[in-house]
Amino acid sequence: MGEERKWHGMAALNGQAYVVGGDVEGTWRLEDVEVYRETTNSWENVAPLKLGVSQFAIATFSGNMYVFGGERRSTTTTTRRTGCVQRYNPAEDEWTFATPLPDKPWPGKAFTIKANVYLFGGEMDGILCYDPLTDCYEKVHESDRWVLSGHDEFSSTVCGSEIYIVGGRRTKVYPGTKPKPTVRCCNVTSGIVSTWGLTELPLPLYMHNVVTVLKN
Repeated sequence: MGEERKWHGMAALNGQAYVVGGDVEGTWRLEDVEVYRETTNSWENVAPLKLGVSQFAIATFSGNMYVFGGERRSTTTTTRRTGCVQRYNPAEDEWTFATPLPDKPWPGKAFTIKANVYLFGGEMDGILCYDPLTDCYEKVHESDRWVLSGHDEFSSTVCGSEIYIVGGRRTKVYPGTKPKPTVRCCNVTSGIVSTWGLTELPLPLYMHNVVTVLKN
């Protein structure tokens, strides 16, 4: 890549890999966006974010890319959350602002399932459903027992209409907490989050990755 970065986002859009935002050694938030061109085996810059952010949620839908929230630097020593949602149209190579997140929560992850984007984790209390066609949000109901507030540094994956949330810890709400071996499942059709019937990880993990492997 042309720019070193961390706490950035990555997404596949129209068969190409994008690297978005992030920060450089904690000194500033990057607006830079790079795309990998397989035909030339090289990275090139495209239109920058309208607002440089790191530690955001990212998803794609219908040929567009969405960046939800994130951290931005307000001074040389402090950071602040933003509820801004930025939408990228690759055909126009242009970023625009979409409807901001309600109450400026910090989402940890975003997944597109059918015609909606589901946001969860981070500082969010529960799961938020975003409809890109109407540019509106709706809170997804969940069982009272399994609230995901303050859950971060976890990994997640989608299988069908279910989101699996694996490991992580709650450092944003309870600093210094240990990672968890818990595996949770959210069915976006019913809105229920539970651990029923799911085997815990052999070891507690955080800042890891999981993937879905489909079987014939």
